[in-house]
Amino acid sequence: MDKPVWRRFALDEWLCALLLLAMVLIAFVNVLGRYLFGYSLAFTEELTLNFFVYVVVLGAGLGFEQLIHPRFKSLFNRFPFSGRTLLLVLAYALTLVLFAVLAWATWRRIYINMTLFHSTSAGLGIPSWSYDAPVLLCILLALRRLWRGFRIEMRRHYAAEATDDNA
Repeated sequence: MDKPVWRRFALDEWLCALLLLAMVLIAFVNVLGRYLFGYSLAFTEELTLNFFVYVVVLGAGLGFEQLIHPRFKSLFNRFPFSGRTLLLVLAYALTLVLFAVLAWATWRRIYINMTLFHSTSAGLGIPSWSYDAPVLLCILLALRRLWRGFRIEMRRHYAAEATDDNA
């Protein structure tokens, strides 16, 4: 028996859904306020921009697990099995490097904003590092999905080769 829908979602899926809901509600309130009062809330752009960054990082991880990222299948299929295996490992390794650089840059930005600049956000006046800290959580959740996607893709890759050999 299938699990109920509310039990199938993982933390990152719930976060994406809640962040998107918050973005829609914030935009609706902002438009409503602008229409009724002729006044726009300044902090809404700050929140929606940061929520969008979180959703993009989480969505990238979800995309890897579901194997929905774009690929050049026609070029990929021209390589022999060992070449395709190497390309898969290289693609995931480069993605891992990208997430590592993003995590390092985010950590560096948090450290600098906490220690040197003590900067605050323009709209709400809260410490600017508080917008950057959730990016690290999103990166960790995306890396978990990246690992799952790598395992799924390698299993499919070897299974496809086994069926080609048996045919």
